[in-house]
Amino acid sequence: MATSQAPGGAINCVAQVRGRVTENRSDVTQMYNPGDLHVQLRLHTPESYYVATFDPGWFAHLTLEAGISGPPVLDRLQLANPLLVTALSRLHAVLERESDPLARQEAFAQATHSFIVHAVGARAPRRSASQRSLARARELMEDRYDETLTLDDLARHAGLSQEHLVRAFSRAFGLPPHTYLMTVRVARARAMLARGRPGAEVAAACGFCDQSHMVRQFRQQMGTAPSAFGASPRSRPARGAPTE
Repeated sequence: MATSQAPGGAINCVAQVRGRVTENRSDVTQMYNPGDLHVQLRLHTPESYYVATFDPGWFAHLTLEAGISGPPVLDRLQLANPLLVTALSRLHAVLERESDPLARQEAFAQATHSFIVHAVGARAPRRSASQRSLARARELMEDRYDETLTLDDLARHAGLSQEHLVRAFSRAFGLPPHTYLMTVRVARARAMLARGRPGAEVAAACGFCDQSHMVRQFRQQMGTAPSAFGASPRSRPARGAPTE
């Protein structure tokens, strides 16, 4: 299974797929089945586009969970669904800017879910997840916020599949797992900064990739830089005094 999306506002490629002519656009998702031939007919300008490829066996397993038996076949060439376009665009943006495995895996799980629902037409199973299962995933992030956690770590700890965990966690707590982990890290960092610890040291202690990563998260969540939460001169410990 493969999909593509052309960024930008212009139609810049006309191609033939399955004997039909199609034009790439930024507001649609173009879809291919395994083995589909793609013949470029006209290229108006240099083209740039994103491609997401799903392993057919793994994808068939997910659609089977959603109640579709047999390998799914895409009968449409394009789908103008803004939710799917947004999910795929976010996936590629996260892959480009994020090295955090949890962020990347979460975006992939969300894009896969959107593709199954909107492109294949399957209903993702609304299986219930116990509050205790979800609480275990949350507690793992709160206890090990300074470590590199993966979606597989959280799913195993909760006893859920990765895709199920992302959906159930978001419904239960209002935030997907990676965003929740970032709020925990920012809260811990604020407390450390208020005690006078230097920013670079705090970033490493709280599990951020580096200090610039911490700054970005503070700006996203708090609307200001971490320096705004540093200890005032009067409250900073004297030189040589313990900071804990």
